[in-house]
Amino acid sequence: MSMLNSETASLDNFKPQGRPKTYKKRQLPEREIKKLYDGGMGAWAIATKLKKEEGIEVSYKTIQRVLS
Repeated sequence: MSMLNSETASLDNFKPQGRPKTYKKRQLPEREIKKLYDGGMGAWAIATKLKKEEGIEVSYKTIQRVLS
């Protein structure tokens, strides 16, 4: 039967390995998104239109987040 020592079991010196995660925030045309939404388009249709016309790949969930 082994006993753990509190000194050896501490995680105070734990350092995560690898590089820190950094995410770039994209610039979305929020005015255009809101204008399209006010015109009666849904989030899915707005995402499709942005992908086809502007070349901006964005999820419909991101569009919903912008609109809320």
